[in-house]
Amino acid sequence: MKKLVILLTILIIVFASTASAAHFITRTIYGEGLQVSRTALPYQSSVNDVLPVFVSADNAADDTLKFVRVYVTIPELGIRRSTLIGDDGRLPDTQSESDRLFLDLHNAKQQDYVVRITVSNDYDRQVRHRYITLI
Repeated sequence: MKKLVILLTILIIVFASTASAAHFITRTIYGEGLQVSRTALPYQSSVNDVLPVFVSADNAADDTLKFVRVYVTIPELGIRRSTLIGDDGRLPDTQSESDRLFLDLHNAKQQDYVVRITVSNDYDRQVRHRYITLI
């Protein structure tokens, strides 16, 4: 019985140290520094108009992030646009890049909507929500 308790204790210590090390490596290597630094879009827009959405992303990591993509969606309307940000989706360390996407609001009803703005790559994702009123 004593050997079983010692074995279980060793297994728990090894598992706990492996899990925390993997978590640390993932956060360090894959750059926890991907952030939506700024967004700009009008608070109101007309139905049957085009909505411009400005997004700026920052890389606070120590490495260049690859495949950085911006998504702008209005889930209630089924509208989704995306683009690679930076130089072909690459965002150098400690750099900021901006882009503008345009959403077609044709056939939308006059009401308030949530605009979801996401900046992500294969490992990190940050989401912001903004509201817009269609008049």
